[in-house]
Amino acid sequence: MSGQTDPAIVSLPVQRLGCDDPNSLAIRTFCPAPVNFNTLAVVDVDRLFAAFPPGSDSTEARAKVLADIQRAVAICASAHDFALVLDRAGNSLNGVPTVLSATDRFDLTDEVAQQLAYLRPPDLVR
Repeated sequence: MSGQTDPAIVSLPVQRLGCDDPNSLAIRTFCPAPVNFNTLAVVDVDRLFAAFPPGSDSTEARAKVLADIQRAVAICASAHDFALVLDRAGNSLNGVPTVLSATDRFDLTDEVAQQLAYLRPPDLVR
């Protein structure tokens, strides 16, 4: 069989990264979508609930305040072209904070509080 190749062996083209050694491992690469971290922001929802508490302990009153917070967050996020706003005070199912660290320049809490004060009539704020 000299000079002939075994038909059971098929050569597949593989992209190698920076290595011409035939005994090296081949690495297939892909390019993930670029992430622009300037489109992310955080808000401390616990702080907002403390500043704008519901009028009663009912589920409906809490839902109303949360809807107001979400509306204020949407307005502020849109003004800054933020695509995603996370709750800085929230925890995951296993008790670990969902946002482990964020610089203050990504924190919209104060601006959302100002927007809430504008959106909510004084008689709804206790």
